[in-house]
Amino acid sequence: MNYSKISIVTPSYNQEQFLERTILSVINQNYPNLEYIIIDGGSTDGSVDIIKKYQKYLAYWISERDSGQSEAINKGFQKATGEIYAYLNSDDILELNVLKRINEIFTTQKKLDLIYSNCKIIDENDHILRLSIALPFNLIEHLANIFAIPQPSTFWKREVFEKVGGFNTGNHTCMDSEFFAVAYKLGFNFKACDEIWSSFRIHNKSKTGAKTSYFIKSQLEDQNKYFLEIDVNFKNNFYNKILCYYLRLKYIPFKTLKFLKFFLNFYL
Repeated sequence: MNYSKISIVTPSYNQEQFLERTILSVINQNYPNLEYIIIDGGSTDGSVDIIKKYQKYLAYWISERDSGQSEAINKGFQKATGEIYAYLNSDDILELNVLKRINEIFTTQKKLDLIYSNCKIIDENDHILRLSIALPFNLIEHLANIFAIPQPSTFWKREVFEKVGGFNTGNHTCMDSEFFAVAYKLGFNFKACDEIWSSFRIHNKSKTGAKTSYFIKSQLEDQNKYFLEIDVNFKNNFYNKILCYYLRLKYIPFKTLKFLKFFLNFYL
């Protein structure tokens, strides 16, 4: 079988507790045509020492300040030369032998442009909390956070990244959702697979795990600022307004009526 070059980028910043586990999950794939790139944002913990420990397995790495996750991912893919792209955050994990499976799917189903599959949700000790299921893509449900593509289990062709124009560096909370939505609107072919390809880690230091009021406020702002540019029906559809409201009301730790008023203004 022909092994297409797969380029994986890991954006890293002060994740020394989990970074080595992430790196090992990539370099132990036993895939003969892997290009692994790490872009560190100037970590002040032991992350750089861990990267140096495995630098012989890396196509490229750098540690310097950047504007955030999106810029780091874009910088990595600017160095990439592969035919298939993916990014893996510095606290997430790939399952064993996933890359050979990815190559097989793209090789045998050439019309596909972006594929994604199930993802385990794990805690800081690798204990499985639940499973994130990959469902057939629906744009409105995706934008409304009713359904989300499991990001660590997502791979796409180089052309997708080039046509979308990379990740929006102004979006710091839901840049992956925006990227996938734009790719879909551009007509790229998506496929959901019923396999487990990765683990997404939730912990107190992660954006998703912390779930601070500030982060959720920022996420709401990003969604409304950028998602309306993708599909105007996102906010015009009353059903989705109410459903978005319910989902966020269920999880947001409201501390003041002022924050509640801010929240309601988005969806009512």
